Amino acid sequence: MRVIALIGKSEAAAFPRSRSSGDTVGFGTPGVESFYQDVNSHEFIFAGNVRPVNEQSVLEFSVKADLEMDWATLSAWTFFSDTEDTFIADGTSGAFGFYGGTDACINSLDALAPSYTPNVPGGVTALPAPTFIFGSAPGAQVLPPYSPTTCDGYQYQERFQKDLSLQVQLTSNADQRLRWQAGLYYLNIERYQAVSQLRDDGSSWPNAASSVTKSIYSQFTDAMVNDTFDTTVFAVFGSINYDISESVELSVALRYDSEEREVTNGVPSPADGALSNYIDYCGGQCTLNGQTLTGSPLNPGFVNFDDFTVSSRIAGNSKTFDQVQPKVSLTWDVNDDTTLYGSWGVGFKAGGFNNSGASSIVNFYLVENGGALVAPPDVIREETSSSFELGFRSSLLDGNLQLNGAVFQTDVDDMQFFEFFVGPFGLLRTAENIDEVTLQGFELSAAWAITDNLRFDAGYSMVDGEIDVNALRPYTAGNDVPNNPEFTANAAIQYSLPLGRFELFSRLEYSYQGDTWYHTVQDDVVPATLFGGPPANYGQDPETGQGGTQVDGYGLANLRVGLRGEKWSIMAFARNLTDEQFVAEVIFAPEFGGGFVSPGTQRRAGVEVQYSF
Repeated sequence: MRVIALIGKSEAAAFPRSRSSGDTVGFGTPGVESFYQDVNSHEFIFAGNVRPVNEQSVLEFSVKADLEMDWATLSAWTFFSDTEDTFIADGTSGAFGFYGGTDACINSLDALAPSYTPNVPGGVTALPAPTFIFGSAPGAQVLPPYSPTTCDGYQYQERFQKDLSLQVQLTSNADQRLRWQAGLYYLNIERYQAVSQLRDDGSSWPNAASSVTKSIYSQFTDAMVNDTFDTTVFAVFGSINYDISESVELSVALRYDSEEREVTNGVPSPADGALSNYIDYCGGQCTLNGQTLTGSPLNPGFVNFDDFTVSSRIAGNSKTFDQVQPKVSLTWDVNDDTTLYGSWGVGFKAGGFNNSGASSIVNFYLVENGGALVAPPDVIREETSSSFELGFRSSLLDGNLQLNGAVFQTDVDDMQFFEFFVGPFGLLRTAENIDEVTLQGFELSAAWAITDNLRFDAGYSMVDGEIDVNALRPYTAGNDVPNNPEFTANAAIQYSLPLGRFELFSRLEYSYQGDTWYHTVQDDVVPATLFGGPPANYGQDPETGQGGTQVDGYGLANLRVGLRGEKWSIMAFARNLTDEQFVAEVIFAPEFGGGFVSPGTQRRAGVEVQYSF
């Protein structure tokens, strides 16, 4: 029996992102080239006035036991996890005038005018007069998100999740011609997630350490999403391996998954007297039981924007997703040194739900009012894939060189893709489906034991992914699949030297990731923008350094050096050894005119000590 327990607590900064629209630290002017920046030439400057907070506590516990019998082995394990997260960071609403008329916003602009000096190498950046101009007229300017003003508000998030999983598996003995396994799997997840847009008066941010109590409504909340997601998974699986001959093996596997997912909306309704204090989405026209409301619902999804009447509380929703997943593979040992194989199988990822009201919000602000997309659905469809692979494994140079390779093709229906929308509602995260996608490519890997002490590893893979059909953004058909590098490559050299009862160990690694798109919108002209400006071409001439949204490829090196014995080891390490500057992620918002860019992790060095009892 094996028992593992983990208790962890961490405190760090939250949302290390900078936006790529507008000039570097000041106002932006929609419709001009500088508003649509190349993410690769973006200068990371974090000049917000809100101290970012990320507090997380984790409790994990697992037990695994095996019972060996004469005819089979019974294995069982259980895992429990309890995670609590709280985030506080600058807001994104400065560009949309949420708080443009408040005293706090005006005073913060007054304090910064006519210039301010954030941590910018070499200079002072001038700000225009402390007035807010919003619109599509020539010269109109918008405030940035994450600014040193209070005009962008701040965001507060809570996420609590508990997981409980169980698995029981029965496996036959390996020394027989017909081998088999069968098992059952159970998983329950309860996840509470709330995101709030709040007014920033410069001083009254909540204390994250004392706020993890599901009391998010008690803060100055102007707009929010608030949902509890419950997931129950049941699966049954089995496989049979049969030696057709001494050199040919047939494997047939089957798995059935059933996932019941339910969402319960926790946003207070107007009937509860919970109205926003500063944002009036309805322009004073919302009514409830014949009475005009002075504020607006905390979640704009409550509002029927056609007649500005307040709808009833958004009801909870539940749906069961299930799928049979077969897999067949054939393996042929051509000789003692070479094996060929082929396989085909079906993959599955359950669907789910977006936060309540998300579809209504996007539909009103970005679709009905000049957008160029279809709003993401409330229900996310399940993703299924059909994959075919041919490959080989070989052993050369008397077993000192292992060389492997494969070619593959995967057809995906309803690929799930996370997308962020930006607007007067702030920053809204949703999931959606790309209807049809094709992925095809190859991979090669090698491991060469040059001597007893020196080893070299290398690998290369290329995946060509193409969007075939995308109903939410039809003009993106033919684009590359997002979050899919053109290629990846890696190499490592490892050396060990025996020193009596100990061993000196060293390993140098290098990996390279090719150019990557992080959104379905790529070399496309978006027909309309949120600000009503001219269409934005996100594939502008790269020589100008404007408009690019494809992240350039980059390489990283890691090093480990240390001494180890039979039960212990002490290792010095350095990650990103050369301190390479790279873009780790881009959250692209086409209708906004840019994106939010995250820098990669800088060089980190440290020492690890390990002892096995």
